[in-house]
Amino acid sequence: MGNEFQGYRLHYRVSDAESAWGTQPGTPDWKDVPQRNNGFQIDEKAAIYWPDVNVGGFMRAVGIKNTNDISGSINSLLYPDSAERLLNMVLDRDSDDSLKSYTIQKRDPLEQRAYYGCMVNQGTISFDQGGEVGLAMDIIGKQGADASAEFTADPTYTTQVPFKFQDGVMELPDGTVVGTIESGSITIANGLQPGPFYGSTQLLSYLVSGSQVVNGSAVIAFNVTTYLTALRAGTTSSFEIVLTHPTETTDGKITILIPKMLLPDVPVRGGLGEVRKQTINFEVEQPTSGDQIQATVEDVV
Repeated sequence: MGNEFQGYRLHYRVSDAESAWGTQPGTPDWKDVPQRNNGFQIDEKAAIYWPDVNVGGFMRAVGIKNTNDISGSINSLLYPDSAERLLNMVLDRDSDDSLKSYTIQKRDPLEQRAYYGCMVNQGTISFDQGGEVGLAMDIIGKQGADASAEFTADPTYTTQVPFKFQDGVMELPDGTVVGTIESGSITIANGLQPGPFYGSTQLLSYLVSGSQVVNGSAVIAFNVTTYLTALRAGTTSSFEIVLTHPTETTDGKITILIPKMLLPDVPVRGGLGEVRKQTINFEVEQPTSGDQIQATVEDVV
């Protein structure tokens, strides 16, 4: 078996936002995204139309391709030079509240392929005491095409390490830093509504952004009652996660802020001889001003 079949040979990159859905920017500002293990799973699929006709007797003898479906997932770590692009894919919308679309290109020795009109149906930011800060995205696109004429060389990835969760802190509404957070995640569902596959191209006729729903959870050692108090009183709360890159001084800080959230439950667990822990489960509400989840990438100097 040749090396062309090895997964490490697959590379991909993401353009800046498309000005029109399904149209690659004229001069793309590409961001090369290092592949995580099995982290690129965008595929082209087809549904077959089998008419209910008596042509082949008891066997199906008449079938035709009915859709050209572009969908799948990307699962990446957050690196200084691509984190902002990936977060924008999940969160950024136009003035009419339409989620922005992007062109994604993949390259390996077997084929070079471009996927146009890619939008994020759901994104999940995850953080863990093991150090990783990941961003998983479910993608829906408009169409695929050969990209061998322009994606001719492997990307040049950053030599920096990704952001680590050990270099992050979580703050309670009163500014108290919680240094015992073990893990957590924030899920942003954009509620994309795809149109029918239409015409001779069998492509999606439209892809409309729906309501944005944000929820998540975080596990911390039970040493504060702030969230239980908010739960019992039925009041809103908030939290902020600040990630400082261990070595980078340019684009070396990510701040994820949820200014207003409701707490449906905050279970406390821990048996004999175990550390008592609480899981902060939350659902996010729109604040008086600004977005319900705000993510920024900035310098630390």
